Parts: sequence; structure tokens; C-alpha cells
Amino acid sequence: MFGTFPEGRLQVLTHHTPDHMWQERYIACDNHVEGLTDVVICVEDPAASARALAGLTRRQSTDGRATDGRVEFDRGRVDYATPEGLAALIPGAVPLDLPFMAAGGLLSRDIVKTTAFMKARGVKISEGADGPVIVDAADGLGCYLVIRGVS
Repeated sequence: MFGTFPEGRLQVLTHHTPDHMWQERYIACDNHVEGLTDVVICVEDPAASARALAGLTRRQSTDGRATDGRVEFDRGRVDYATPEGLAALIPGAVPLDLPFMAAGGLLSRDIVKTTAFMKARGVKISEGADGPVIVDAADGLGCYLVIRGVS
């Protein structure tokens, strides 16, 4: 399998006891973020990367929003994008190199409180009128964080 995924090493697992792990007492709540919804990986050939992941996980690969490859899972998805596709998803986003772990999508229970939490700590964010809060890669350990409120 080495060499199959130029994006990096992958871990594929099934959590058989989520009710034991994801208890309120174990989860930090100050930022009001409650989960990871998706990741975006910037690559040269998004469709090929999506097909490889789909084959490994026995899922289907499809075209996504501004991406050229997507694999859906029970609790999230992986999108693959070119540098141009990444810029369409996150205005101003520039990959440092390819492949690039570009973005993580997060879900907030209270987007107003999440925004205040970030601002109080000097985190660089951008806010759209109706869109998500985006944490700049400089403050996201090299990865953009796209935070959406619970609908």
C-alpha cells in the first residue's frame, strides 16, 4: 500500500463504542466546537486521489462543490481539490506545497460564542455575512479551519 496515497498515511477505523467516548464530561466546551465534519486535501489530481481513497474504504467517489473529488463517510467526508478549487472554497487560501492538508470543517453549537472565543485569544479569523468563520492557516497549525454553526 505504500506509495498509493501521496497525500500521506491514512488511518481507517470504525469506532464501536462512541457512546462511551463522546460523553459531555470528556469534551472541552469553551470554544463550543463539537465535531469535525470534513477535510479538504489539495492535490494535483483530485479525482485520482478520491478514487484511491474510495477503493480503500469501499465507498464511492463523486465530484464535490468546487472540488474534483469527494468521498462520503457515515460521519463526514474527504474532499480533494486543486489549488484553484481550494481558492474557490476558501478565498485567499494558498497551498504551501502539494499535497497539502488544506482545511478542516468544524461544527459549532454556538457560532457567536465560538467567534468570541477565537477573537479573545487573538486568533486570525474571517467572517462572512452568512458564511462560516474561517481560521487562517497561520493560526490553524498550517491548516485552514472552516467553522459552521449548527443549522
